[in-house]
Amino acid sequence: MIWKDIQNLFMQFSNQLRAFLQKRWTQKHEIPGRMYVIQQIEDIQDQLKIQQLQPLKILLSENRLKNMYDNDQMDSQYIISIISEEHFKPMMDEYTKKVLINGAMPPLIKYDQYNQIRNQILQLYQVFFFGDPLSQLEREIEFRYLALKQKKFFKYQIQQRSKDKCLWTHSQQRRVELMKNWMARDINLYDDLRPIYEPLLLNQKIKIYQQLMKIDEVSIKEKLLFHFFEKHALQKSKKRLLTIAQTLFTRTMLYTNCIEFLRVLDIPPDFHIELSIINVHIWLICNRLQQINTRESNNLSTLLFKACDRYISEEVDKIHLRKKHDLVRDIEAYMQTSRKYLEYHFNRNHQTVKNNYFKLDALIWSIIFFEKIPRYSDKVYLVAEYIKSNYDFLNSLPYQSFEDCVVEFDIFKMRIDYKTQLLQVNPPLSEKEFEQEFLSDNKVKKYYYSFEDQPNKIIELPKFESQIKSLLERRLDLLGQNIRYIIKKYQNLDTYDHFSTHEEQIKEEQQKQKYIWNKSLEGNPEDLRKQLKQRRIQQNI
Repeated sequence: MIWKDIQNLFMQFSNQLRAFLQKRWTQKHEIPGRMYVIQQIEDIQDQLKIQQLQPLKILLSENRLKNMYDNDQMDSQYIISIISEEHFKPMMDEYTKKVLINGAMPPLIKYDQYNQIRNQILQLYQVFFFGDPLSQLEREIEFRYLALKQKKFFKYQIQQRSKDKCLWTHSQQRRVELMKNWMARDINLYDDLRPIYEPLLLNQKIKIYQQLMKIDEVSIKEKLLFHFFEKHALQKSKKRLLTIAQTLFTRTMLYTNCIEFLRVLDIPPDFHIELSIINVHIWLICNRLQQINTRESNNLSTLLFKACDRYISEEVDKIHLRKKHDLVRDIEAYMQTSRKYLEYHFNRNHQTVKNNYFKLDALIWSIIFFEKIPRYSDKVYLVAEYIKSNYDFLNSLPYQSFEDCVVEFDIFKMRIDYKTQLLQVNPPLSEKEFEQEFLSDNKVKKYYYSFEDQPNKIIELPKFESQIKSLLERRLDLLGQNIRYIIKKYQNLDTYDHFSTHEEQIKEEQQKQKYIWNKSLEGNPEDLRKQLKQRRIQQNI
């Protein structure tokens, strides 16, 4: 009975999906055997023996790992069992028997032969984690299958029907996101510490869709629908730009949360700083799109800004606060202000356009770190150099890179001596000078981002930290008053009755003040007209 249900479900798929699911794929347990049959070079056998690992064909059980941890027996077997999956250790045993990983090099005469063997081993290594390589057509079919499965999984989450129950894995989610370097586990020692994506290639999808329609032998009606609606959406339409904008924003947002970005730049775990970093990355992309200055690039930059604003508002809504509107309004104002100052710094101010390093550290300290870290911290200079290097990189990209969503921010594009150029252009204040300036009554400090020494003055950036503190102090004072009031009210029954009657009297008075007709005027219409006239005069004032 179960087999018939599976058969009926399988027959509901299209021809392309059935062919894709029936294809023979390489299994993980086959990879060590395939590596074993590849012949190694005899001249490097001695060096390969040195780097061989301790044999471990089966991963240790959970109970044994707990006992080893309690007894401080955390050897190589323990580490491999913790971080790896089944069949990984046998594959690494064969890997170390064929490829040099200890710094040694093969003889120059045998280098070409060794390089061929190494490439074969690396291909099998990639197949172990990412599966067999797929053509563009097969990748599209897989994407359709995973989209159907994802829809079914979300449907089960809402309706909880048994026929929709299915397993949705982390690796399948990464495949839908077109990520190249996903792994079976979240973190792996052999994994790249930043996401790498496939290009979107919307221009090629029309040909692929036409091939799939031939495979499925669709009707003339479906062909006409594709020609008049889907084809137009894939070519030049708002739907196409929305797809590009959402994909580009999602990839940028995930990059700013990856291990490589957070660890190397040492970004503190702060809500405002994380949102500001995403905002600056989106501005860098949109700035380049506006420089290209075509109709599509300008529309795409507008949609990217909207996607960023939508994401920020959604993140703020997740915070459990009674009064979110003030926080939402403040954060939106800060993000808009930071975009204006980035625009001013890189595109309008003559001094900073000629030399982008001029006062860049002060700008980064204000708009990204919200003045929450020391003014001359290494983090400020690191992020400032990162922004400058990626700004130059993005200015060299064509529009096609943004259309394919292949915009690879990279922290290793910046210089090794990241502080040298910034310190030459912006010499820091000494500790004594900084303390004097900090304690002075000057509204605009020397270490702020301002241009008061120039003829074209601009208003300095708002002091984010001070504004947040004053807002928190007001809310804490109000909270303290409410707590003291509640303590007095619930002290005993007499005080409770007294405060309750007092609250009712206040409500009645407020109700009477709100509506003029609630006041008893002893039935004199002239008095009522006078009261209404006075109320209108007060409202106009």
